[in-house]
Amino acid sequence: MRKLVLSLLVVVCLAVSAHAAEPFVVLVDEERDLLLIPEGTAVPMGIEFSFTSDADPEMLALKAAGGEGAAPRHWVYAYAAPERFVEARRRIAEAEAKSPQPSAEMVLAGERSAVGMRPGVARPGGRVAANIDNFDQTYYYYFWDGSYHAVRKIIYNQGGGGGWVQYTAYGWVFSAAGDWDTKVVVNNSSNFSYWNQSKTCYFYNADGNCTPAVWTHVNPNYFSASMTSYAVLTRYLYPPCDLPCKSNSTSTATVSVP
Repeated sequence: MRKLVLSLLVVVCLAVSAHAAEPFVVLVDEERDLLLIPEGTAVPMGIEFSFTSDADPEMLALKAAGGEGAAPRHWVYAYAAPERFVEARRRIAEAEAKSPQPSAEMVLAGERSAVGMRPGVARPGGRVAANIDNFDQTYYYYFWDGSYHAVRKIIYNQGGGGGWVQYTAYGWVFSAAGDWDTKVVVNNSSNFSYWNQSKTCYFYNADGNCTPAVWTHVNPNYFSASMTSYAVLTRYLYPPCDLPCKSNSTSTATVSVP
C-alpha cells in the first residue's frame, strides 16, 4: 500500500472581544504517538484529543455509538521548533478564506422559532446576563493531506444594559483535493438538542466543506451545555495503490459552554 505519513494538527483560535489571539497549534506525530507543541507554549487545561487512522469507518462509528470498535489513541506531548507549524497555519488560513462558514440559525430560550443569523450578530432587547465573557475558540485537527476537522465554540454577550448571550458550538470538516475521492461523515452530539446535527458529504477530487446545521442559542440566563464532534474521512485512493486503496482518519473533540 502506498506510504502515507499521517500528520494531525490541532489549532486553537481564541478571540476575546474583537481581538483574536495567536492560534495554538498542536502537530501530531503519528509514527511516534506524539503531540508536538511549539517551544515555549503550554497546553490549555481541560483539553483531551483522540484520533484513530486507517481503521474501518463502520467500526469507528460503532465505537462512537457505544459499541465495540477501534479504540482511540492518546498521545504524549512534546515540544517542536516553531517553524514546523508555519505551513499548517498558512494552509488553514487559505482554506478558511476560500470556504467561509455558513450562517447559523438562532433559537431563543423558551421558544422554538428561529431566524437565520450569523453567530455573534446582536439581537436588540433582552436582559443582561452578567459575568459571561465573549469567547471564540476553534480546534483544528489538521490531516496529512490538508483536510481538517474543526470544532468551534462561540460566546457573545451583547451586554450594554439590555443584552442576551448567544452560545454556538459545532464541528465541521474541510476536505482537500488529491489523488482520491473522499467520503466525510460529521456527527455533532450534545445535551442541547439543537446541537445534535450530522451530515455526510462526498468530494470527487475537489475541495469542500462538510458542515452540519449550525444553531445559536440565545439566553439571558445561565446556560450550560457540551458538544462533541466526531468526524470520519475515508479517502478512496486512485491507482496505482495497494488494496484496499483506502485511507481512513477519524477525530473527536468536545467543547462546553460557558
